Amino acid sequence: MKTISVQIEKMSCGHCIPDVLEALNALHGVVSTNGNENTDIVTIEYDEQQTNYSMIEATVKKQAT
Repeated sequence: MKTISVQIEKMSCGHCIPDVLEALNALHGVVSTNGNENTDIVTIEYDEQQTNYSMIEATVKKQAT
């Protein structure tokens, strides 16, 4: 398992972080997520054999637009 924290820019509304967390939790291999709306930081725990940073990054970018 690997845990990463990423800051998501341009989060301007109250539903942005929950939308990102929901999309991340749908990724195969993501074990847990946690988001802080005050800092726009999302922490993701995932299985590196089932998903990777590139897939996580693409999911975040898709949701953050």
